[in-house]
Amino acid sequence: MMALTKIPATSTIAIKFINGTNKAGNPIERVVNFTGVKNTASDDDIYAIGNSLAGLQLLTLKSISRIDTNALEATPAANS
Repeated sequence: MMALTKIPATSTIAIKFINGTNKAGNPIERVVNFTGVKNTASDDDIYAIGNSLAGLQLLTLKSISRIDTNALEATPAANS
């Protein structure tokens, strides 16, 4: 049986904005993604960058998320 190794690749900053309301009065959300962020960036740094980028928008900020992407590699399991 093969063992799997998870290898961190990149991260994405997902910034969710409120972009008005629909006819029922519910908020319309818009997500803007910034890809290619180094996976070594701290959560504090990602949040600070997300806040800075959100400040450049006219829309109301709802949330900032970090999405980590990882690669999976199969490696032969060691014989016991």
